[in-house]
Amino acid sequence: MGNTNNFEFTGRLKRLFLILMGLGAAAVAVGVLINPEISAQRVWANFLVNTIFFLGIGLLGLFFVATHTMAFGGWHVLVRRIPEALSTFIPVGVGLLFIIVAGAVTGSHHLYHWTDTFLVQDTVSVGDLRSYEAGLHHEGGEEHHEDAEHHEDAEHHEDAAHDADQSTSQRANEVPVLAASLDQQGADAHQGAHSGEHGTDAAHAASGEGDTAHLAAASDSLHTDSLHADQHAADGHTADHAEAGHGAADGHGEGHGEAEGEASYDWYAGKVSAQYGEHHGHEMYAAQFASAAEGDQIANPHFDKLLAHKAPYLNKSFFSIRFVAYGLIWITLFYLIRRASLREDKEGGLVWYKRSKMYSATYMVLFGITSSMMAWDFLMSIDAHWFSTLYGWYNAASLWVATVASTTLILIYLKNQGYLPQVNENHLHDLGKYMFGFSVFWTYLFFSQYMLIWYANLPEETFYFHMRNGDPAYRALFFINLGMNFFVPFFVLITRNAKRRVALMAAIASSLVLTHWLDLFLEVMPGTVGTAWGIGLVELGMLAAFAGLFLFIVFRSLSRASLVPQKHPFYLESVNHHT
Repeated sequence: MGNTNNFEFTGRLKRLFLILMGLGAAAVAVGVLINPEISAQRVWANFLVNTIFFLGIGLLGLFFVATHTMAFGGWHVLVRRIPEALSTFIPVGVGLLFIIVAGAVTGSHHLYHWTDTFLVQDTVSVGDLRSYEAGLHHEGGEEHHEDAEHHEDAEHHEDAAHDADQSTSQRANEVPVLAASLDQQGADAHQGAHSGEHGTDAAHAASGEGDTAHLAAASDSLHTDSLHADQHAADGHTADHAEAGHGAADGHGEGHGEAEGEASYDWYAGKVSAQYGEHHGHEMYAAQFASAAEGDQIANPHFDKLLAHKAPYLNKSFFSIRFVAYGLIWITLFYLIRRASLREDKEGGLVWYKRSKMYSATYMVLFGITSSMMAWDFLMSIDAHWFSTLYGWYNAASLWVATVASTTLILIYLKNQGYLPQVNENHLHDLGKYMFGFSVFWTYLFFSQYMLIWYANLPEETFYFHMRNGDPAYRALFFINLGMNFFVPFFVLITRNAKRRVALMAAIASSLVLTHWLDLFLEVMPGTVGTAWGIGLVELGMLAAFAGLFLFIVFRSLSRASLVPQKHPFYLESVNHHT
C-alpha cells in the first residue's frame, strides 16, 4: 500500500465478500430443505427486510452527502467518500426492490394482502367464491395454519347438505335475530356488538348469530350496508373513522370512551386476534352456499371495507407506477451527485461544487417525500388496516442510525489499514454524536408512536403493537430492540471520551447495525408470517448474502475514486477540524 489516498480492493477482500454471499445463499437453501415447515412467505419476508435495509443505508448515505453539502459541513470532507460509496448500492437495491414489486403484481408472494383484488369486490358469484376459497385453502395449507384450516374445511363439507336442507327455515327464524343484533350495535357498540361482530373463527362455527350473518348474505333482500357491518365488522373500521383516516367498522366507533375503562385484556386480546385472522383470510364460507347455483350473485363474505376504501392508492398499477418513480428519482440524483463529486476532484474550481449543491437540494426535498412513501408502500401496507403518521420518519431515523454506524465501521477499518491519515479523533467524535443523538431521536419517535396509540386504546390501531408486544412470540425481541437501540448507545456514548475510543465506537456501531436490522425485522415479520417466524439459517443466510453483496459494491466503489477529495472547497477545514 504505497498511496494512502487510493484504496486497493484486494483479491483477498473480493474473495471474502464473494464467499460471504455464497455461504449466505447456501444457508438459505439448506434452511429451507432441512425444515419443510419454512414457507415461501417467510423467505420472501426476509428478502424484503434485507432489501429495504441495505437500500435504505444506500439512500441515507446519499442523504448524508447532500445534507452536509447544503449545510456547509466542512468537517465531513475527509469521510465523504464513505457515504458516497454506500450510495452506490442504490441502483442494485432498486433492482432487488423490483423483484418484490414483480412478485406482488404477479401473485408470486402474499406479503401484501391488499394485492388480493377479490377482497375489494362487494358482490361476487357463488362460483367465484368457490374458486377463490379453493385457492385460498391450498395456499393456507402451505403457509397458514394448515391443520386447522383443513379441519374447518372438512367440517363445512360434511355439514353442507344439512345446512342446505335447513337453510330456508333458518333464514326465516334468523332474520329478526340479525336485525336485533344490528339494533344492539347502534345502541351500545361495546356491550353486545364487540363479541358478536368481532367473533373468532370458533365463534363463527358455534354461534347462531355468526351463521345468521353469513347465511343471510345469500339473500339479495338482505344485501344492505347493515349486513356488511355485521359480516365484516372484523375490519374494525367505521365509515366516519375511514373518512378521517382511521377506518373503524360500522357501528363500532360509538362507545369507545365508555369501553376503555370496562374492557378486560382477555376480551381485547381475543378481539385483536380475531381481527388479524379475518384480515388474512382464514375463514371459509363457500359451504354455506352449497345449494346455490354457480352464477348466483351474493354479498362477498370476504369483502374488506377498509381495503376497498384504500384501493385507489393501494392497487397493483399505482403501486408499480410509484416504484418506477422512486427508482428514477433515486438513481438519477445518485448519478448526478456522484458525477459532480468525481468531476470536482479532477477539475477543481467551484463549478461542480455549485452543481453538487443544486443536486443535493433537489435530492433532500424529493428524498423527504419518497422515503416516507416507500415506507408506506413496502412496509406499512403489510398491515393495511393500520397506519401511523410517524411511520415514515420512524423508518428514516432507524436507517439513518444504521447508515452512520456503517460509515463509522468502514472508517475505522480504513484507518486500521493505514488509509485516511488526516482523519483524527474529532471526526470519529462527530460520528459518535450522530449515533448518540439519533438513537435518542429514534426512541422519541418510537415512544411517540407507541404512546399515542396506547393512549387512544382503539383496537383497530393497537393490534399492530399487540402483535409485537402482546404476543409472546415477539415480546422478547420487542424489548431487545428498545434496549439495544436506546439504552445501550445512550448510556455508553453519553460521555465525550467514549465517542473518541476506537474500540468502543466499533462495538457500538456494530451493535446498532444489527439491532436496527432487527427493528426492521420486527416491522415486517408479524404481518407477513405471524408466529411462524424464527431466526435460523434462512434469516442469517439471507443477511449474510445481502451483506456480502453490499460490501462488495461499497468497497469496489471506494477503490474507484480518491479516498480524500482534495479539491473540495472545504478540504482544509476538514483537515484542521477539532471539537
